[in-house]
Amino acid sequence: MSGKHYIGIDIGGSKIAIGLFGKDPGMLGKVVLPTCATEPFGHAFARMVPAIDRLCTGHGLGGMPDGIGIGCTGPVDVRRGLVRNPYTLPGWPDAPLVEAFASRYGCPVRLENDADTALIGELVSREECRKVKNALMLTFGTGVGSAVLRSGAILRGEDFSHPELGHLLVSEAVSSCYCGGSGCLESLASGPALHEAARELGFASLDEVFARPSGEARSRLVGAWALHVTRALWALVATLSPEVVLFGGGVADCLYPHAKDIITQGLSSGVFLPPTRVKKAMHGNDAGMVGAAALVSGLFPFS
Repeated sequence: MSGKHYIGIDIGGSKIAIGLFGKDPGMLGKVVLPTCATEPFGHAFARMVPAIDRLCTGHGLGGMPDGIGIGCTGPVDVRRGLVRNPYTLPGWPDAPLVEAFASRYGCPVRLENDADTALIGELVSREECRKVKNALMLTFGTGVGSAVLRSGAILRGEDFSHPELGHLLVSEAVSSCYCGGSGCLESLASGPALHEAARELGFASLDEVFARPSGEARSRLVGAWALHVTRALWALVATLSPEVVLFGGGVADCLYPHAKDIITQGLSSGVFLPPTRVKKAMHGNDAGMVGAAALVSGLFPFS
């Protein structure tokens, strides 16, 4: 197969997704592996290499991609290409992702936080968003991830740190979090928080609540989630003035369609809030791979 081809890797605490891409966001092939996060990074790398090789050789590329982009659950050190995440990747202390892949394949390798690559993946895949310079994405799953595009570049803090907007305080509720706070968005609106709320209502899990056509429990969970999310967005939109806000992650897939009107109405009542388009992510769990590949393919030209 002619033309350049790129690998996009999305690394989470439970699974690693690897996709093969050309010069556009369309994915040519995909492999999903377990992370086995308590095992050393070398074990995962030994499983990723043959998976990448199979993807490439299966498309006539001889096993050598033209670039590898990686989105990894953070914290990560994007300048040094290292994983610094003892929370969800405890077996990978200072894992040298960029060095390992660059040495093996001899091509450009880029590392970013996985929430950033998910945002990038969504923006480059939407014709109406490709010229957007200010955007916000929140991903609701095991935790609440966040990514901000500011003036066309990924927003970074001191020492290239990543903004952890999921730990914005939104309630006085006693909901302790590993971040050290109580009442933060993640402690109230993430998957584990919602599963616990469902159990308090007498259900085995959030899935059991939504397996039923409707009911008071569903209304209460949706209403509470929408309230916490709207409070967070009120502060974030007022501060960042994004052109578009994107919702991603499995929890958002489940709740956002039911909470959309509440959130939209809540934001529209803000006198000083700028007009902001609120959208559900279109790529689901593939967004991180799409965005990771875009880092090295040239589709996303900013850093």
